[in-house]
Amino acid sequence: MGQNGNNPLKQVQSETRSSSLDHLVRRYSRALTSFFQRRVSNQDDVPDLVQDVFLRLSRLEEVPELDRKSTRLNSSHHWLS
Repeated sequence: MGQNGNNPLKQVQSETRSSSLDHLVRRYSRALTSFFQRRVSNQDDVPDLVQDVFLRLSRLEEVPELDRKSTRLNSSHHWLS
C-alpha cells in the first residue's frame, strides 16, 4: 500500500507534490546548473549542488513566496539553510 496506506487524500497529495517537484526539476535544472557553473571552482560539484537544491525543496512543508521587488524570499530563515 505504500507510505500513504488506505488514505486516498494522502495519496493524491503525495502524487501532486511529486508531480510539482518533477515540473520544477524540468523547468529549473538547466538554469541552476548554469548558475552553479559560474560560481563554483570545482565543476564536478555542480550536479550535486543542483540535486541538493531540489532535495531541500522536496523536504519543505510549504514553499516560501518570492518578493518580486527585492528578489528576496519572504521567510524568517533562508530556505536553503
